[in-house]
Amino acid sequence: MSAQLSGLAIATRLVLRRNWLRMLVWALVLGVLVVMVIAYQAQTFPDQAARDAYAQIANTPAVAALTGLPYAAATTGGILNIKLWMSGAITLALVCVFLVTRNGRAEEESGRLELLRAAGLGRLALPAAGWLLTAAFAVAAGLLSGLAAVAMGLPVAGSLLMGLSWSGLGIAFAGVAAFTGQLAATGRAATAWASVVLAAAFLVRVAADLNADGETPAWFTWFSPVGWAQQTRSFGEDQWWALLPLLALGLIGIAVACAIGRTRDLGAGIVAPRPGRASASPLTRTVLGLPLRLQRAAILSWLLGTAVAGLFLGGVATAMSNVLDGLGSSPIAQALTGGADSQMDGLLGFLLVFLAVLVTAFAVQSTLALRADEAAGFAELEWTATVSRWAWGLARLAVPAVCAALMLLVGGLAMGAAYGGQIGDPSQLGRFAVGALAYWPPLALVMAVTAAACALLPRAATGIAWTVYGLVVLFAALGDVLGLPHEVVEATPFWAVPQPGRPDPAWGPVWLMASAAILVSALALWRLRSRDEATA
Repeated sequence: MSAQLSGLAIATRLVLRRNWLRMLVWALVLGVLVVMVIAYQAQTFPDQAARDAYAQIANTPAVAALTGLPYAAATTGGILNIKLWMSGAITLALVCVFLVTRNGRAEEESGRLELLRAAGLGRLALPAAGWLLTAAFAVAAGLLSGLAAVAMGLPVAGSLLMGLSWSGLGIAFAGVAAFTGQLAATGRAATAWASVVLAAAFLVRVAADLNADGETPAWFTWFSPVGWAQQTRSFGEDQWWALLPLLALGLIGIAVACAIGRTRDLGAGIVAPRPGRASASPLTRTVLGLPLRLQRAAILSWLLGTAVAGLFLGGVATAMSNVLDGLGSSPIAQALTGGADSQMDGLLGFLLVFLAVLVTAFAVQSTLALRADEAAGFAELEWTATVSRWAWGLARLAVPAVCAALMLLVGGLAMGAAYGGQIGDPSQLGRFAVGALAYWPPLALVMAVTAAACALLPRAATGIAWTVYGLVVLFAALGDVLGLPHEVVEATPFWAVPQPGRPDPAWGPVWLMASAAILVSALALWRLRSRDEATA
């Protein structure tokens, strides 16, 4: 084993040098969110009477599905768990999955691992360095979040357990990603498979919480690592032992990955990729058909996910409205309804924004194919043929633009079907379909900014694109809920779209955003046509 890990210290320094900034940023983001949410809670629930009132209405199916069962909901720490625990835990788990894949299977796929091994690096040194640093990052991020809660006056034990429960879930899925990195032959597939496991764990947790007996979830919550992390019950019973199965899962995943990695051929996966056709289909021989074929699996997955999200959001709208009725005119109720004349219209508008932000993630991911294909050298092969750079880039913008519009339509129809079925009004299908499509211009603007980053700053494009998307999520989807200045929230593109129930809707900003998206996209295509190729 020592020969397998030869050069581990050098590999650790290399991985740290390539990832320290993104690790620092994510840890700080989670810590700052904890501080912001607690500060906002102090305004929203200033006394025990307000917290007791919130606890009485928090235990609803909608809250249980979205955030988990409310433990100690009448305390400041319990309310913090309801508002932030689930999103923080899932976010840290996803970041750990990305880090493990980036420093493992992706390095192998790019050919860099082969060069490092030729220089004397052990077979497992680089992936092991990635696993160790990812685990250390998860612990550091969790501790920072816990200490941030302590600094805001929350109990020390509950605060640290909350943060470490996030760390535990991150370590567990670092182990899952280490295992899927041995199964899959590509970094993209390894990340996708680990993310599917996380999504399945979340859905099992949802089902267990919806079938709970009081504060005790159904027995099958123990089939979900998310359920294990939730059983820590921070700020309530403080069950530290629930961290043990999370750590065990992470260690088992890494141990299995080590066993496979010691004997596996370099570049191969346990699950071999399916052989392609002997000849290209007529569709893939076209400029537009090739990117559509390459992204087919992602498009279908996102389309299905959007439909499920639409059904879920439309289905919980009535239950959430009942929760807001209990909150009266509190700041959080005003935040979720956005000042609409009708509380339900305002809430539905907020849910439409949430759906649009979700679809925007697909648009960003798909548009980044501009950079991914160029970096991998695929673009060069097409450019040397009869395909112009202009047509090549336009095709890779058309796919996310059209598919995102289709996803908005499907998600809107699903929301309308779920909500209309509850109130017995079939006309809600058309209303929600139109309402969802109204968010295509701001989505297209984010997509255009991503394309511009790929054309102007190709090597930094991925970071720029996801940073912009993160700001969209922070301000558009969570801004009011987190207590950010309402003027700043309303200045974001997604809140410029007229929402249901708002008096005197103004469509001028929507047309302005559509025009800006076209202009920025044209600038990106012009720059792509005139600059040198950037493959590295």
